[in-house]
Amino acid sequence: MKKMLLTVMILTACACLQSCQARVQDVSRNASKTAEITLVEKNVSVLPISVDKNATEETMQAVKELASYIQKISGAEVDVILNDSTNTPAHAIWVGIQPKLEKVFPDLKFKFENPEEILIACNGQDLVIAGRDIMAGTTQTEFGTANAVYTFLQKYLDVRWFWPGPLGEDVICKNTIRLPSFEYRFHPQIVQRKLWRGTYGGEYEVQAKAWFRMQRVTLYSFRFNGGHAFTQWWDKYHAEHPDYFALQPDGSRDASPDAKNVKICVSNPKMQKQWLDDAEQELKADPSKIMVSASLNDGSTIGECICPECKAWDNPNGAEWQLYGKGGAYKGVSLTDRYVKFWNILAKGLKERFPDRDVYVGAYAYGPYMSPPISGKLDKNVVLAYVGHFPFANDEFRNKQKAEWKKWADNASRMVFRPNLFHYSGGWLGLPTVPLHKTIEDFKFLAENKCVGIEVDTLPLCWSTQGAVFYLFAQLAYDPLQDGNALLKDYYQRAFGSASGEIEQYFSIMEKAHDQIVDKAKLSSGAPKELIVICREIYTDDILNSAEECLKKAEAKAAAAAEKKYSQRVAFIRSGYDFSRMQVGIMNAMAKVRESKGADTVAVKKAIELCEKRNEFYKKENVFAIRAAPWYHDGRQLNDYMGPPSQALRDAAGIK
Repeated sequence: MKKMLLTVMILTACACLQSCQARVQDVSRNASKTAEITLVEKNVSVLPISVDKNATEETMQAVKELASYIQKISGAEVDVILNDSTNTPAHAIWVGIQPKLEKVFPDLKFKFENPEEILIACNGQDLVIAGRDIMAGTTQTEFGTANAVYTFLQKYLDVRWFWPGPLGEDVICKNTIRLPSFEYRFHPQIVQRKLWRGTYGGEYEVQAKAWFRMQRVTLYSFRFNGGHAFTQWWDKYHAEHPDYFALQPDGSRDASPDAKNVKICVSNPKMQKQWLDDAEQELKADPSKIMVSASLNDGSTIGECICPECKAWDNPNGAEWQLYGKGGAYKGVSLTDRYVKFWNILAKGLKERFPDRDVYVGAYAYGPYMSPPISGKLDKNVVLAYVGHFPFANDEFRNKQKAEWKKWADNASRMVFRPNLFHYSGGWLGLPTVPLHKTIEDFKFLAENKCVGIEVDTLPLCWSTQGAVFYLFAQLAYDPLQDGNALLKDYYQRAFGSASGEIEQYFSIMEKAHDQIVDKAKLSSGAPKELIVICREIYTDDILNSAEECLKKAEAKAAAAAEKKYSQRVAFIRSGYDFSRMQVGIMNAMAKVRESKGADTVAVKKAIELCEKRNEFYKKENVFAIRAAPWYHDGRQLNDYMGPPSQALRDAAGIK
């Protein structure tokens, strides 16, 4: 029964979002114009928090945080009652579904029909904060009540979390907390809200996890499974089944381009059966799992199968692609129609093996199978993740990809947005990659076009330069149809007080710089060395000086404010600016070093000095302000562009 419940829950999450009719519901109404509820009166708690003693771990965590924030706001300590029906309070802040609720709120409906649905309501005497919570065995798979608590804190107690850590938290203190009677129901359209992040360790890790949790991008109900599915196949199967693997131009079936990224002969029925056998075993081993990936390995233009059977599945009218295999390059066409047929065969096979259970094939639209199919539609049991680049790429490419998304949406029952971002205007170098208004526009576009999940590839976590867009990501993922411009305005006003206008102007300058960089680059994905050259052209002294003037004015206004938090937050943004200017200085110095092949001793010394300052910056600044990305810097061999100068260049300059 629990297996069926989980399956029905996920199916409902997908099915209810298949059309524009399934827009996010956000209904608020006053139950009475006069009745008010008092939570705290002159620093004294009036109502306890009541929660079922058997509530889940996530609900209990949310209860602790609710009590903590009430105390932060008012100074009042709130009693928490672990309700076991023998100690039910007369009146309370009821967190989660409890037996007495139907008597306390006789006019409320406590049956949740939508995925992750929440209910927050008060009637002048009691307050309820609850949501749909679902368990699969001992595993919680839906977290409505916890997310309802975080929604209540933000919407009704006016708490904000701009970035991780105490400085990013904003609480409005008052000695009395009263609320009018109301009823608020909501369920998010996007039921996977995953923002990849790195780890910090220690207390910083606790603070980072809290930010993501309270932004409701940790506790979500849909788990897309679409990672590269065949990375271990060569090692497992090539000895006995070489026919599973792609035929290369030289007639071989080998591990091209390598064992991890080997390509598959998808038209081979024996290979299809092998995938189905493996998938069946995987699904039976974990009854809570409903999706198995059939996404192809990375390096999508290299090593694809050219056997007659696979090529027969390609549509000859597909867009031309330059493909590569062992034996040389060759002209091919889009592989989308080939892979749509492959995924549909697997989806049909899964349904045959699990006739009483809803199971899904996870797939990526990527590389030469990114464009929509020319013929055929995806089976309803295929969930497609589009590996796009909007809203960060230039407008031409952004609009092209959004048009592709819409065509895919016409051929798919549900879709996930799985972008690779921050490669486009220096994001991984810590520069201000902030397409704020395009993010607002494009998240709304996704919500209106069958998007049920968002999974953003790794964030650089440079909150002082990019935190505003991270905030938009999180807030819009939970409610993409809200007024994004009002959300951004609130971010500036609440975080920076009287300096909000100047900080808004500062980020406007940086947003325009981002647009100029991607327009000039015309890149679908950032080639970092070319991108650095363009960044040097755009981040001129005029641009950087204009941005700094905004910060100086912001600093002056924040310094005059009664509360120090505004000056501290402006200083946080200033640290990002100082770092960005340092990075541009390193780019310029290294350009002279590179052009002179190390003969420009002044440039070499300047580059060394700036790189040492950068290292010190990483050590001394707020850990959330700027984060180094050595995998990007070193993996793309950027030392000649971003320093420090190599020993060969130092030798040429006569510097040890």
